[in-house]
Amino acid sequence: MKKLSKIFRLAFVLVAILSFYCVSFADVWDTTLEVVKKASNVKNLENNQGRLTHEITSYDKKAGEIKLRLTLTNTAENSEEGTGTPTEIYIILSENLTINEDNYKNFCAHIQILAKKVFDKNPNSKIGIIGMKGPIYDWVEEGDKRRPTENDQGSVDGTENDSEVVIKATNNYEELMAALVNMNSAKQEYYVNLQSALITAQKTFSKDANKILISLYDRVPYVSVGTHDKIVYTKDTAEQLIIEKTTKLVENTKQEFLNLKKNGINFIQLRPSDTDLNQPWNDYETGELILNFDGTEYVRDLYGTFDNPTYGKMYSLEVESFTKIVTENIYEDIISSMNSVMTDIKIREYLTQEIMDNFTFTIDDADADVDTSNLAKDRYFVWNINQLNPGSMAILNYTLKIKDMQNRDIFDKIISVNDKIDVSYIDGLGNDKNETEPSSPQVKLTGKQVENNTNTNTNQNTNTNANTNRNVNNSPNTNTNTNKNTADNTTAPTILPKTGSKILIAVTLGVAIIGGFVLYVNYRKLDDVK
Repeated sequence: MKKLSKIFRLAFVLVAILSFYCVSFADVWDTTLEVVKKASNVKNLENNQGRLTHEITSYDKKAGEIKLRLTLTNTAENSEEGTGTPTEIYIILSENLTINEDNYKNFCAHIQILAKKVFDKNPNSKIGIIGMKGPIYDWVEEGDKRRPTENDQGSVDGTENDSEVVIKATNNYEELMAALVNMNSAKQEYYVNLQSALITAQKTFSKDANKILISLYDRVPYVSVGTHDKIVYTKDTAEQLIIEKTTKLVENTKQEFLNLKKNGINFIQLRPSDTDLNQPWNDYETGELILNFDGTEYVRDLYGTFDNPTYGKMYSLEVESFTKIVTENIYEDIISSMNSVMTDIKIREYLTQEIMDNFTFTIDDADADVDTSNLAKDRYFVWNINQLNPGSMAILNYTLKIKDMQNRDIFDKIISVNDKIDVSYIDGLGNDKNETEPSSPQVKLTGKQVENNTNTNTNQNTNTNANTNRNVNNSPNTNTNTNKNTADNTTAPTILPKTGSKILIAVTLGVAIIGGFVLYVNYRKLDDVK
């Protein structure tokens, strides 16, 4: 029995040695996290409003940690530093202005000042002129009567072609002023068609320009597309026919205001006074006064009020002088519209399932407004930005760290950080904008099985992490702090033997062979005893 007990003890020792031997051959991999694609595609927002970038700023390949940055910039794609956003400005002028030379010279002088100020501020800007015309207006005064001549076109409907491009948008100051001075050289007077001028402007703007339209017309137009001025009426029918004609004119022109908004065109206008439609109507045949028509409510319906305009920014000659409106107010509006403010911005990033399963997520900017409540369930977080002014940028930094560097299930698999990024905001015109960028930075975990008996400490990260200061509502901050990550101080400074080294394997095999031989001899002796 004593011999049998010794044999069991020897067997136990052998099993322990063999177990240690098995452990010595456990799989251990030397792994690194590699960057496959450093950044997603740059997302240029609609109408050159700005751009969104998403990039890996630094990474620790041994620790499996990557730092990423989202940057939203309210600056146009092709703008150059110091020049501002490429902008086209068209000014609508009634060609009837040329009839009164002194008044017209005044207009030209103010536009001259405006153009110089704009070009000095932004040499990339261009200014053009839209001349507003319409059917020919030709009436004569006869005592207390007024009647049209045979050349008058009061019965002719207005058309889309009742306006002309006096000069296409240019940054050549001399060409602009020469075209302006020579406008309507025949000194013809018209039933002006504002709707036509708005249509012509929309067709003339370049597709990718930042568009600003200025209407220096402070009256209610005479005609619109499909309406004419002449009304054949009696004293009993005059008011009703004038109401019907005015209503149609207002509907047509007002719709074009709304089309400007739809097409992303900034609009600045002089607003007529409430009494501009309180005007006399004379009989076309006799020239006698038929009716004084009060059209106040129709003017308000067309243009809106200062507090609630139909669209755009409005000024009234009754409140401010023409000089101040053109050379100060409108100039300031132009500059502020070159890149409009963005508000109520929401950037929603959808992380991939692989990132959610294998990485931890940490926001690095403590003061950022980030909602992560939907991250666990729906895989997205929302970065909220209240307002981003022209020329400013907003930055969000966050970190992803791999959970298990020995996870062979994802070895050599290219992992995208996100499925997509949705961007929503309200532009300077009050329009809701929604855009999506589907591309993403990409990483890959690689590994090779350890074979030698030494493990050189390579867990050093010399990647440079350029941490740009966040600047949400001011001009881009160019103060960049460069910090270098140091090596992991918790790593042993000496070279350590790896599990599965050749010396350990040889010793283990030797012990196993000797132990087996001893068991065999004792087992034979036990048989001899029996």
